[in-house]
Amino acid sequence: MARKRFVTSEISTDRKIAKLAEKNPVAAALWPWFITALDDWGRMNADPVEVKLTIFPAFPYTSDDIETFIKLYHEFGIAYHYEVDGKPYLAVNPDTWLKYQTYIRKDKLEKQNSKIPEPKDAPWLARDNTADDLATKNVAKQQSATINVLSPSPSPSPYKDIYICAPDGAQVSTAARTDASVEAEEVTAASEEQKPEKSGPRSPFKSKRQEQLFDEFWERYPKKRSKGRAERAWVKIKPDEQLFKAILDGLERAKTSVEWLKDDEQYIPYPSTWLNSKGWEDEYKTTAEVNNDAKHQRYTSGLSAFGNTKPQSNRFAGLARDGGTGRIAGGQDGPLGGGNGPSARDTGEGASSNKNHNIAQGMSMAR
Repeated sequence: MARKRFVTSEISTDRKIAKLAEKNPVAAALWPWFITALDDWGRMNADPVEVKLTIFPAFPYTSDDIETFIKLYHEFGIAYHYEVDGKPYLAVNPDTWLKYQTYIRKDKLEKQNSKIPEPKDAPWLARDNTADDLATKNVAKQQSATINVLSPSPSPSPYKDIYICAPDGAQVSTAARTDASVEAEEVTAASEEQKPEKSGPRSPFKSKRQEQLFDEFWERYPKKRSKGRAERAWVKIKPDEQLFKAILDGLERAKTSVEWLKDDEQYIPYPSTWLNSKGWEDEYKTTAEVNNDAKHQRYTSGLSAFGNTKPQSNRFAGLARDGGTGRIAGGQDGPLGGGNGPSARDTGEGASSNKNHNIAQGMSMAR
């Protein structure tokens, strides 16, 4: 960042700044801070994050806000926003810049050793290459108002002309209008009118069609965040008509997916992230598909729990003892009188048990 920059009071009455202030007063008020970041050639790095850290570290503005300011400066003709090798930059007209930064040494400028690359298609470069604009500049330097530029005539004019600060090869006349000079005056008026700039694509798009395709995508995308990054991602993809249709189809699938709809749509990615990751090629599940999967899972779980498992029998069910005799209710007496017939054990064990019972009964009677 430069140590000093000159800012004149004329900035308060500048028409471009005034128009910008009507749309975004914050952007207009912060323009002097951007001036401090321009180098001696009137250029600066325009990466929003770097601008935030360099110029506005203590200001409550996000990098998205700063990116909006930069685009507005470009839109209102205050500065030119351009890219070189994918990196964004900002530049102002050198003539306007040096008009106020008079302390910058000319020998330094002649070396052209700026670290910021020069814009190749800036509007002032195109104007400098046209004769009409050069003539307009010469007239403006003479500070003449309401003049008629007439082409030299081989015959003398019947009217007395008063020449005021005429540039080389042109006559500046204040004579009254006549029918003979109407054609020349019309040509003069046409040359003095400011030619409208070509309606080219906005930065960073290379064609008007790509700008239109992105705008349609942006209109449909549900989360509108970091538009500048999304535009750069779009330029990198440079989709044709077929790919554009695939992107929109993938976007419509994603908008109805469970991943994007859950938790108040908070998991929808930023558009730049979605574009860079080719999100239109992802597979998404809609709510209907998820519901069908859940029904199928519940059905198969029911078969596993009830259809393929045999109920366990209680081997103690119906067991009842009768006064300590050891008989099981409902059972038939076996040959050893054990009640319930032979057990799982052999009959020898049943006989031994019956003998012990008789001995215990005899001892009780002896008492």
